[in-house]
Amino acid sequence: MEVCPRCGAKFRNSNGLYNHVVKKHEGAFDNVTTLIPQLTCSICGENNNAASNFFEPERPTPGDVSVCAYCGHLQIFAEDLSLRDPTRAEKLEIADRPEILRMQRVVRDIDG
Repeated sequence: MEVCPRCGAKFRNSNGLYNHVVKKHEGAFDNVTTLIPQLTCSICGENNNAASNFFEPERPTPGDVSVCAYCGHLQIFAEDLSLRDPTRAEKLEIADRPEILRMQRVVRDIDG
């Protein structure tokens, strides 16, 4: 059971809660551990309206890697769970994680 942190409405799953917050509260919320803000890719400008944290069962946390579902660009979840481009050190760390690079290739292969 998921509960809206703004109005207390209850939902069976996080998708229902997310849709409620986007429609009723225009994407605004106080508890960033419950929901994520709208995510826009800094390369293609597309709105990724769901977390793309492929390797963890939980919602994303600051520092997690996101793969744009449209162009494959890699970004990092910031403290407020918005997306930011990775630092040089983070790029080197990502390069050592073949599962992330594999997901990036999958997205690009689907689009291409």
